[in-house]
Amino acid sequence: MALTAVCKKTPVGKKEVLIDRDGGPSKIIINNKNTDLTKLQIYTVDGCLVKEGIRCDYLIFPNDTSAVFSELKGADVEHGIAQLEQSLSDLKNDVEGRQKYALLVATRCPLAQSDVLKEQTRFRRKLGCELRIRSKVLECSTTDFG
Repeated sequence: MALTAVCKKTPVGKKEVLIDRDGGPSKIIINNKNTDLTKLQIYTVDGCLVKEGIRCDYLIFPNDTSAVFSELKGADVEHGIAQLEQSLSDLKNDVEGRQKYALLVATRCPLAQSDVLKEQTRFRRKLGCELRIRSKVLECSTTDFG
């Protein structure tokens, strides 16, 4: 799969907010700490880079060394994990050589903490990716990755 310009959004401000396109309250707030603000690049995966099958919402390049797959979800955390895993597989050539992260921001997380830890370990071992699961709002910085 190739990263196409039509799916790309290059923020020019110090803060970028990604919202659940299905209208849910989940969101990611990214504080752009890059000296060159255009280094933060955001691609829409769902319906743009990947049009069929399960897929995550966004692929974020917060800096030159990292790739962040993100899914904004209601309560179906297990489906969100599957979407992230499939997107990592579908777009692996586009993120080669970068440190990989997966963010799942859910309205509520019905998984037990032990189940979350199992998934985090599985992602790290199987996909070489750090999985982070948060509730409702995740505020992060471009310097939090890589």
